[in-house]
This record gives sequence, C-alpha cells and structure tokens, in this order.
Amino acid sequence: METPDKIIQSCDPLDLLSKLSYLKWLMATDAFSDRDKQPFTFLEVKYALHYVMSYLLSHKLGEAANQSIQYETISTLICALAQEEINRKFNEEATLDKLSGKLQYTQKDSGELLPLFYSVPFRHILEGEDDIISAKYGCNSNDILNDFATLVGAFNNSVRAKGMKVFDFVNRFNDYCNSSALAIQKNMKSYGLFKTMSGRIGQFAEDEFDHGYPISLIKKFRKLFIRVDDILYCPDLELVPNLIVRCVERAMQQDKRQNPEWDLRMKERTEKLVNGALSHYFKGGTYHANSEFGQKEKGESDGLFEFLGHLFIIEVKAGKLSPDPVESNNTTVHQSYKATIGKGTKQCDKAENHILEHGGKFKEDGHEFRVNYDIEHIIKLVISFEDLSAVLPDENIQTPNHTILMTYFDLLIVLDYINEPILSLKYFLERRKALEHCWDISDEMIYLGLFSDDMNFTYRLNSQPFSSSADNSTNFVLDPHSFTHEIEMHYTQPERYPKPKIHLSEFQRLVLAALNGKDSISSKWAMPLLMLPTQFGDKLMLLFQRNNCHRGFAPQVGMAGFANGKHIAVMVSKKHIGEQRYIYYAIANRFFRKHGEAKEIVSLIVDGQRSHLEEIDHSRKELNYQKTLDALQQIEAKFGFRQKIYK
Repeated sequence: METPDKIIQSCDPLDLLSKLSYLKWLMATDAFSDRDKQPFTFLEVKYALHYVMSYLLSHKLGEAANQSIQYETISTLICALAQEEINRKFNEEATLDKLSGKLQYTQKDSGELLPLFYSVPFRHILEGEDDIISAKYGCNSNDILNDFATLVGAFNNSVRAKGMKVFDFVNRFNDYCNSSALAIQKNMKSYGLFKTMSGRIGQFAEDEFDHGYPISLIKKFRKLFIRVDDILYCPDLELVPNLIVRCVERAMQQDKRQNPEWDLRMKERTEKLVNGALSHYFKGGTYHANSEFGQKEKGESDGLFEFLGHLFIIEVKAGKLSPDPVESNNTTVHQSYKATIGKGTKQCDKAENHILEHGGKFKEDGHEFRVNYDIEHIIKLVISFEDLSAVLPDENIQTPNHTILMTYFDLLIVLDYINEPILSLKYFLERRKALEHCWDISDEMIYLGLFSDDMNFTYRLNSQPFSSSADNSTNFVLDPHSFTHEIEMHYTQPERYPKPKIHLSEFQRLVLAALNGKDSISSKWAMPLLMLPTQFGDKLMLLFQRNNCHRGFAPQVGMAGFANGKHIAVMVSKKHIGEQRYIYYAIANRFFRKHGEAKEIVSLIVDGQRSHLEEIDHSRKELNYQKTLDALQQIEAKFGFRQKIYK
C-alpha cells in the first residue's frame, strides 16, 4: 500500500485539493445519498485536507505529479492519515498533562466559527484597523468581508447536483461541480492583501512540515491560499474567518516585528466589543471601561459591569499564544498562555480584593465612582480573543467563585442563545459555582446545553452518584454531542434548524413573567426564585392548580431552605379582588405565626393577562387589616380565619 506522501506526490495538486475541499464541505451536509456508508468521516476529510495543504506548501513536486485522483485512492489517503492520527494521539496521551494536551489540540485543529458569527472577525475586530489596512492595501474590513462572502457564495452555488454517491462525485468530479469557484478573482478589492496570505507549492523547507501537526505550518506562516502563477486558490473556506485576524496582523508587520500601533488599537477594539456585547444583551446595565483603583498598589480593570445588583469584573485578552507545537515548545506555549489567561485571572482577583478590602471606589476618566457589590454577586470574567475553546471551559472549576474563562465567540453564542437578561445572569452565576468532581468539559456549549435542560445544572452535576473509589484525581467526561448538537445545528444552519428552547418549568416561566422591569423587588428576588429546586416549584404550582378552581380561592405558600442556611418563603396565588385580598393576607399572617424564622414572603400573582411580584413583610401594616369588628367577623364566618383585633 502506498504511503500518504507517495499518493500526494503522484497526484495533480489542484485536482487533489479541489476534491478534498468539496468532500470536506459536502460531508457536513446531506448532499451525498451514501454519506453514512463511507469509511471516512467529515473530520477525517478535514484533517486530510489540512495535511495535503501543508505538505504541498513545503514539498516540491516532480513531473509525475499529474494524475487525477480516483475514489479508491483518495479514500486510502484519508483513512491512512486518520489511522496515523489515532496512533499518534494514543502515544501522546500517556506523556502529556491535561493542559498541554488541550493546548496542543487547539494548535492542531483549525477551530470553527459558527456561520452566524463568521462576519465578526472581518467587520468588527478588524474594523478598528481600517485606516492602517487601507493605507497599505487599498481595502478595508468591509471589503475583506464582502470579497470573502462572494467566495463563499460562488463555492456554495458551484455544486450542480444533490443526492449523488461519493464514488461518482470523485470519479466524475467535473460533471458535478465547478472547481474554478475555489479561485479568488483579481478584480476583488482584497486581492493584494489575500496574495500576502498565499504560498506557492514547495515554497517552504521540508523540515517545516510536521506530520503530527500539519496545520501548524499554515498557522506559523499565515498562508490560507495556494498560489499557482497569479491565481489564488482557497482549499478551505473555514480557515479564512478563523485565521483572518492573525493573517492581516502578519501582513502589517515588518520583518516579523510586531506593529505597536496595531497592538494598541486591537486592545481598544476588543475591549469595546466586549462592552458592546454585554450592554446589548443586558439592557439597562452600566459599563465602566478602564477603571483605575488603589493608591499604594494601583491597578486597572478593563471593565466593570453592573446589572440587577450584580457586578461583573472583566479582563479582555487579545494576545495570541505561540503558534509553535506544544510537543517541541512546551515551555514557550505555557508561558504565552500564562501571559494571557493567567494574567487576566490575577487582574480579576486583584480588582475583587480591592473591592472587598477597600470598598468599591474606582476612577473612570479621572472621575470617582462607586460600584454596588456583594461578595455573592461578583462575577469574574476573562474573555479571550484567541482560539482556546477547548482549553478554557474546565479551568479552575473546582474553586468556589472562580474566574470564568471564555472566548469572545463563545460569549456571543451564550448571550445570543439565551437572549433574556435575567437568564443570562443566572447562567454566569451558575458557571462560577464550584464543581465537586473533576469534569472533563471541552466546550462551553456543554455548559449551555446543560443550562438549557436545567438552569440549576451545577447541583445536578454535583449530585451525580459515583463509585466510592472515585476521588479528586478521577476525571469524568461529558460528551459534547449529548448536550450541544441542537444548539450547534441551529448556529450552523439556522434556516433549517430553529433555535432550541430553554426548558423551563411552569413555575420558572411564572417567575420570569413577574420579573418585568428593573426595580428593587426584581433585583432582590430574581436569582433566589430561579435558584429554587425544580421539585419545590413544581409542587407549589401543582397545589396552586388544584386549589384555584373557578369557585375556590386558596393561595399556596411554601418555604425552601438553602445550603447556606438561608431560606425563602414563596406564595403563588391568583389576582385578589374584593374580599379575596383579606384572605390573601390572612394566609400570609398564619404562615408567619407558624414559621417564626420567616420575615417576608415573595408572592407571585397571576391574573390571566400578566404576572407580577409582591413582597409581604411580617410587620407590614396591611396584615393588621384595620377593619371594624363586624367586618372581621364577616371574614371569619365566610373564610374560617380568626383575625386579631388591633386597637
């Protein structure tokens, strides 16, 4: 059997790249009638494509490299490379620690931006650098996006059939698609810039190619396109939005030295993006940018965001990790990781310590202000613009009130998917809770999927029964596909897959309907009500439904305790008309007499049109009614509640 390298050496490079490119794209769709019968998967084709791209950039081809590749040969190539990758992973697992393995994975894999957000790096991240880009290349971020969108449209429209067999598609390639759709046209405004991101076949030395990490060459030299004469070919559209910021950044450098002006603007731009995202999805919140604090030991926080009595402490990291493979540059990669994520975590802790020790006094643009804070309501966030989606989700999760680590694109998906301020706040409060077991969580979407099923998912994870032999060194793996499939399918093909609904109990829906508007009651009770055990809310709603028929009236009140010793009393009732108002307070009064530790009741009132929330304090004057003796006797006779007469 021929080795993968010999197969590549014998093939027409553009024919091989074109077929792998289209196979990768179509294997993720329903274009093939026999997709599930193939000996290879979408991910294995993707790996083979990146292997071939990097190999061609670093190897000169002989005159014999002119054969059109057929199905049997391309299948052999893909499967052989997949098996080599499996063997390599198996051998590496024993030598790499968890963090090194995940850092290595991020560098081997290209990463994936979900289609609904692919315009973000072009239009939003690069927008802050428009004048620099335009001065050198005569185009701006919008031109780059439009040219890429044109390329995507041509590629998507180039396949002329569906329901075909993979064998026929490869062997009769020109009958099914137009391979010229891979070419970037010279009349595109971004052609000159794209040309800097292209490499010729055999341009780099062979020792730059790493069989274990083929995509590291693409990332190291920032080459997204293959150049033949003056024609630029784009074998993998997915690489462009994922790496475009890095590639434009490299184009702005001179002799590989960083452009200081670029760095400064990128820092400002990324911080504004995080500010904009939070302010957009948490309507009514207040964002303080670049706030200074401290006297002897001064510090600065990228962002402080106040919403419903909660405080986000935010650090934004636009810095990149070293692109070198972890295997040969372990120290360098770990140092660059600490310089970005580790530093951000320390900055969040420093701001939190200042608040707790010296109060919430800060300066913004020279003006002093104070933040409202409570140690239970502080959420620390480090937002990275590096592709670290597989590294960040389970860092520090066994530490109470840990700093949440997220990529910017994961932040966008979380906020867009939930799209309800109170629920989004609940998500972050849930994410900062400590997990009692060592969970291997490789994707933020796992948390989002868990949250979609149960808003109190931390309790669910911590309540999992495990063998008595399990300890803190035992890892428990959460399979991403079990939690993320429906969410990812929506963001991949929104026209075919509607946004999945968050599963809410009837009680939780009632709470959300009642928490309408930013007021003191909503601020105080929003999270305690949503954090109540599902069983408690279900039982309360069941009693409410049973006892609130057309003729009867019986508000239901119950009290739930929390692990920290606090409790919450909740009443569910219908709208109170006339004398019903008296019995409503009579039930509350009886509850206070029975439960001396209860000082107030939060009451959820349903009136058919809308719901609202009311707070009943045990010392509130209304509970005394201030009615005449005759009126109180009538109430007692009608409803059976004896009332104390106050003079």
